[in-house]
Amino acid sequence: MSLLRVVENQDYWPEYGTFVLRDVPRPDPGQRRVGELLAEYAVDTQPSGSLARAGDGWVEGVAADNQHTVRIEAHDAPPDGDLSEWDDAVETPFASWGVVSLGLVLGGAVGEPIELGPPGLYRLLFTRRPVSAGDDPEGRPCEYRLRFWPVDAPPEPPRWLRRTGPLVDGRPAAEQGAFHGSYRRAITDIAMLALWAAESATPVSLGWLADRLSTTTATIRGIVEHPWAERVLTVDGDLDDADAPLTVTVLARRPAAVRVTPVPGIPARTAAPARRATPGRRATPGVRAIAARPMVKRQGAQEGQTPSDGPDNHPGGEADPEQKS
Repeated sequence: MSLLRVVENQDYWPEYGTFVLRDVPRPDPGQRRVGELLAEYAVDTQPSGSLARAGDGWVEGVAADNQHTVRIEAHDAPPDGDLSEWDDAVETPFASWGVVSLGLVLGGAVGEPIELGPPGLYRLLFTRRPVSAGDDPEGRPCEYRLRFWPVDAPPEPPRWLRRTGPLVDGRPAAEQGAFHGSYRRAITDIAMLALWAAESATPVSLGWLADRLSTTTATIRGIVEHPWAERVLTVDGDLDDADAPLTVTVLARRPAAVRVTPVPGIPARTAAPARRATPGRRATPGVRAIAARPMVKRQGAQEGQTPSDGPDNHPGGEADPEQKS
């Protein structure tokens, strides 16, 4: 095993509770290396899942809106697997063009990028622990370590290795509200498992999902039967048999509905919009057509020069929009 490159950022401030890492520069959406539902924002799931998730050129993780320390490592082979000093850990596939950087949900790259290697498939070991031992990592400054190494296709689906707490709080699904956070995150985990399993044609069952998520089959059944699950995926098969094959279908994000609210006192337009008068049509009443005047060279202009339109050579006399501060 050889550590190739390292980038550290001791002042990473994520936003909206979401750790973000992306390919840089961000590729064209049409340049896919894996299934289209592994593109960023392709599925209407809770960001990050229970710890972290990755897809085609992007990684998300759970992170408080606080100051964090992040170490990103590029390896040429699987690194040592000692996780005893880390509270949370997950391994996941990641498709990349080869250069990545920390980022923000609504912003661009943050800090120094790192070269992972050539374009292709990678394995990511995403680990987290609080800066102060014993703190709740959900709301405190944390240390993150991301280790990448290249893998061959088809990639092995994700696997959760360590957790600070249970995947969900343990109440029956019937007692959970539709917006219960831990169940929504767990549904995201199952959706990501199903998408990556499809890349390698891996059979899916309750027992397989429970093993990958480091939980019980009863917990998995409670998650897929949660009211929120039907917005993200459908499950067909025998849920009474832990080893029975299941068909998990992940649903693509639906376009947001656009609602038009009429303004009181302004009637809706029913007629076709008026067109400009052109030669051969009757001019609009009250508008007098004026012939265009020939351009007169401004006093002092030299031969071959075009007169300025305004103080900054920009129509209207305003400063060029590209130069505004």
